[in-house]
Amino acid sequence: MKNFADFDEQIRILKEDKKLTINDIDNTVFALRNCGYYEIVNGYKIFLLDHNAETETFREGETFEHLASLYNLDKEIKNHVMQATLEIESSLRTALSYAVAKDFGVYEEDYLDRKKYNSGDFIKKYNTFQRDYLFDMLKEITAKRKVEPLISYRKKHGHIPPWILFKEATLGNLTNLYKVLKGSQKNAVISLCTGLDIELLTEKDKILFMETLDLVLAFRNRAAHGSRMFNYRAKRSTSLSYHPKFHPQIGISPADYRHGKGRSDLYTFFYSMVIFDNKNGHNRLEACLYNILEHSEEYPEDWEILAMEMGYPKERLKTELELLKSLINFLK
Repeated sequence: MKNFADFDEQIRILKEDKKLTINDIDNTVFALRNCGYYEIVNGYKIFLLDHNAETETFREGETFEHLASLYNLDKEIKNHVMQATLEIESSLRTALSYAVAKDFGVYEEDYLDRKKYNSGDFIKKYNTFQRDYLFDMLKEITAKRKVEPLISYRKKHGHIPPWILFKEATLGNLTNLYKVLKGSQKNAVISLCTGLDIELLTEKDKILFMETLDLVLAFRNRAAHGSRMFNYRAKRSTSLSYHPKFHPQIGISPADYRHGKGRSDLYTFFYSMVIFDNKNGHNRLEACLYNILEHSEEYPEDWEILAMEMGYPKERLKTELELLKSLINFLK
């Protein structure tokens, strides 16, 4: 059983039991009070512990400030992940609205007609098919949710078109809606999101797009729940299949892929978004690299740990950090 420890006791544990150096007591108490011992210490200690010690202690000379810097870096990465997923959500929502309205119309009874969609997977938990569970939810929103602009559209127009309804849908809802679309509408959504000619889409392209949506959703959920981000790997069911064009472009060979790279790590997440015509999601990687560079200026050995944990090819991360540093120096 874990006993309660006040801030003084937490400081004592870190200094005396864990052998961690604390350079600024006031700042440490402030961090513990506002972020929590578990989040900072338990969340990031694995990277700084002395693994040869018999008891859990930190490597000689390690500091609380180092732990806090890792925590703050990861928090910045979470923010960039969240912003990146918002960009993809916006593109997907717009494409779905366009494709559904174009083919099925703007009235709920038309574009929410279940016969126009595939049933999707059977959901044991709800004893119903994916399409039916989703459409029951969407119809509930159209009929009862009292938020704008739904209220205005009910009163002024007597119906709610898809581009208004889908504003109330979550990224999970939108991803599931894409999954139950039939072939022609799916192809239209892919073309709208990626800018690829609808006639030139291959089966590999379609698989990559669907798997990218699942990967983005997994990272969105991870970021929203505040868990450690830079070494997160999505579940096996949401990892990318090997793609003969995409993976070589991001420096992942078939052999690398067989060894687990280019599947579901942070590196793959950020680069998977290059398939979207909207590059604002992928461009968030540059902001992440800037934060890593800042951290590495203070703790120069960490970039190699970060590369491994993020799934980033080491030489590629080294090169990109050096280029970014040169650019910053040039601008200065």
